[in-house]
Amino acid sequence: MKKEQNLETSTEQALTIPVVRQRFLLMCQKQYGLWAEEIKEETPFYKVVNDSLDFIELILRCEKEFKISIDETDKDEFSFNTIGEFIDWASLNVG
Repeated sequence: MKKEQNLETSTEQALTIPVVRQRFLLMCQKQYGLWAEEIKEETPFYKVVNDSLDFIELILRCEKEFKISIDETDKDEFSFNTIGEFIDWASLNVG
């Protein structure tokens, strides 16, 4: 039986790029009920985000999690090949 990874993160933790990556992956695991082994940076984006509604929900969750504003007007769910590409793009707004 697989054990669920601890999803608790410190809100006082500095938002460095590695921290953003870790918290984003944990957020996706929690939101979509995926195991750590199932979602990694190289995971195809379409396996997590199936349509524009999923994409908007993901943006909103990132904004809430990281207390940022992400301008998604130039992007859609087809703009990213992997979860890692999305993390890199979203990380540009953290700072």
